[in-house]
Amino acid sequence: LTDKFLVYTVNPEDNNDIRYKIHKKIGRKIDCSLMVVVSNHILLCQDDKVAAMNFRGDIEREWVFEAQVRYMRPFGGAMGREGLLVGLKNGDAMELFVDNPFPVTLVKQGVAIRIMDLSLNKKKLAIVDENSNLNIYDLATK
Repeated sequence: LTDKFLVYTVNPEDNNDIRYKIHKKIGRKIDCSLMVVVSNHILLCQDDKVAAMNFRGDIEREWVFEAQVRYMRPFGGAMGREGLLVGLKNGDAMELFVDNPFPVTLVKQGVAIRIMDLSLNKKKLAIVDENSNLNIYDLATK
């Protein structure tokens, strides 16, 4: 990426004004392969690491996994406590929360994860692996 991030916002006082203006400038060069934005952080992924960078450019937390991260997707949560699905090349499906240093293993499968999603009630996990197979897991019974 370039040597800075620009965070834009709209006018919160006028719902009809859809022009964007620069809210923050983060003067930092970051190498990453995946990026997700949540309420208070930019989540950056490079190889086997995911880092939570605040809008000042400070890395507040970092998670290191056993294998390369292939997929990341936020799934909601309270502001500053959002959850993130993380799919690894070794087939592990992980869940982490921005305010928690400990990721949780949801499922271990032997094939790299291409994409995954969580049901609305967070009880079912769908994973498409690198062989294009769809697997659906019941997280209540694992």
